[in-house]
Parts: sequence; C-alpha cells; structure tokens
Amino acid sequence: MLGGDGVRARAAGRKTYPSRPIRLIVPFPPGGSSDSVARVVVQKISEGLGQPVVIENRPGVGGLLGSEAVAKAAPDGYTLLLGSVSSLGVAPHIFSNPRIDPQKDFAAIAPIMSSPLTIIARPTLPVDSIAALIALARSKPGALNYGAAGVGTHVYLTAELFKKLAAFDAVHVPFQGGAPAMAALLAGNIDYKFDVVNTTLPQARAGKVKVLAVTSARRIALLPEGSDPSRIGLPGFRHDCMDGRRRGPRGLPRASCRG
Repeated sequence: MLGGDGVRARAAGRKTYPSRPIRLIVPFPPGGSSDSVARVVVQKISEGLGQPVVIENRPGVGGLLGSEAVAKAAPDGYTLLLGSVSSLGVAPHIFSNPRIDPQKDFAAIAPIMSSPLTIIARPTLPVDSIAALIALARSKPGALNYGAAGVGTHVYLTAELFKKLAAFDAVHVPFQGGAPAMAALLAGNIDYKFDVVNTTLPQARAGKVKVLAVTSARRIALLPEGSDPSRIGLPGFRHDCMDGRRRGPRGLPRASCRG
C-alpha cells in the first residue's frame, strides 16, 4: 500500500499536484468489502497528499459502470478507480460489450490488499461446519440458496466453483453488491454467502453469522473457527482475492502512478 511519507515526498516534488480534491470511484455499493477498504485507504492518501480524497460509489454490471467512468475521465490524477478482480478481471470477459479494456484503458498505481474469502451462514441454518453445509445441500438439492453480487463478480464464480467441486446444487440470489447480500443473510433471507474477512469479522464477533470456512490454504488467526476446505476433501478449492488496486485513466502522468 502507498505510504503517507512517500506520497508527501512526491507531492513536494510536484507543487501543482494535487491542487484540489481527488475523486476515488468505487464500482460497488456502500458498505461492501471494496467500499470498506476504500474508506480506510483514503484517510492515508488524504494525509499524504494534503487534499481530500472523496469516495464516489458507482455500482452496476459487475463493476463495469464505475470502471468505465474512470476510463473516460481526464488523465489528470483527479479521478481514480478502486479496481478489483471482479470489475477488471472477470466482468469484462463475461458481459457483452463491456466498453473497457483493462489492459489498455487504465494506468496501474498501487496494490492495496489481498484477502481470502469466508463461507458464512445464517445462525439459524442447522449446520456448524463446512462439511455439514455440504451434507445438507446434497440431501436437499436446490433447496438452499446463497447470495452474491450478480453474475460477473469473483465471489459469484467462487461460489459456483465450490458447488461444482462439492457436487451439490444451490440457488444463486443476485445482489448489487456485498453489502445488500450481507443484509439479506443477517435478515435470514438467504442461507449462506461468500465474503471477505474485513466485512465478515464484525458480524462473526457479534454472533450474527456462522463462519464455516475460509478459502485460504490454512486457517487464519482472526477467524480460527473457519477451517480450510482441504480438510473436507476439496484440496483444489482455494481463493485469495486482490480486493483493491488503485488505477487511473490511461495517460495518467507517471509521477501520479508511482506506488
């Protein structure tokens, strides 16, 4: 992640930038994993640059709408994108006419974080482990459902891969982002979902969700109750997502791209 001291040093070398607030577009709704990461990151960026960094949420089409807005923005360093696996790695390849080219339309600036996913369930679902979830789903084909941001996100693809490897069927309930899906899980309207650690943790600590597994190669200290899927015979199922990489439009000045 780009540190405050490094930003100050570069800012000192370029007196004219930034001279006004910077807009960081998050292509997903408020309250989800990308949004929560962005709200932590902008504090440090603002401190380093001496200018406010304003978050603008532009959800839709697997993150393509917000990404397109940045691709078409002036390459002056004042409109940036919080990219993700979903918006830049998946959606452009599964939607027709995506109107962006991740390789050509953006200038990379800096990575922000990498995180495994969690598999979490509503507290009233009668399972207490990932093995129990699979057994329940196999015993009632198509009866369970899971929530994820719509088709075109890495969470959706991970959930579908999990179903295939575990040999069961469940219904995908699409949402506009991770936050609405979490709200549905907390309300008991869906049975389980995949999420990232930073948004799972507060709900797990409050006892509002059951953590069944993490998609990393081993357990993680923050969520010791979540086993890794290799323990139940799914050794090939692993997912670590790069949830956030700051990008700007193609043609961004080189000094603005140094991470």
